Amino acid sequence: MRKLLPAIPALAAFGLSIAPATAKFTADIQKDGWRLLGTTEACGLHTTFETKEHPIYLDILYLPEKDKFNFVLTSKQYSKTIIGRAFWMTVTFDNTRTRFRAYGIETEDGPALGGYVGANFLKDFAGTRKMELEVEGAKFGIFNIDQPRDLVAEFAKCADDAWKAQFDGRTSMP
Repeated sequence: MRKLLPAIPALAAFGLSIAPATAKFTADIQKDGWRLLGTTEACGLHTTFETKEHPIYLDILYLPEKDKFNFVLTSKQYSKTIIGRAFWMTVTFDNTRTRFRAYGIETEDGPALGGYVGANFLKDFAGTRKMELEVEGAKFGIFNIDQPRDLVAEFAKCADDAWKAQFDGRTSMP
């Protein structure tokens, strides 16, 4: 697994970072090849899929100021020509399909596709063991994602805490 401290690399593509000097960590848990790292500003769940050609990095991020989850897939298979372009990405967990616009972004690990996914995405993700990916209708791969359910629950809690932290000191929430 790649080193995630001091930051979750995919966050930089969204103008965010999790740096120990500037943020209070609310979560830093590693289990069964997955890592959860969170602060009051963002939360990220990460794993690496080892393939014959190169590793593929999966990050699921929660950005409280947007109140959205972001799916980011980084692969050396992608060319830098994807950066700034839009693609349709489909993620299938068992029989649940999520289709969304993904955009080519630059991360410190190379080109990536990232896009916002709905709140049900996390529920679907938590209940599955297999993920199939398509980009623009072309099969990208099928991955075993035997994630620890308790770690996904911690990620959901981290996201909830980060969302609430935006309103610390305010008298009301929107």
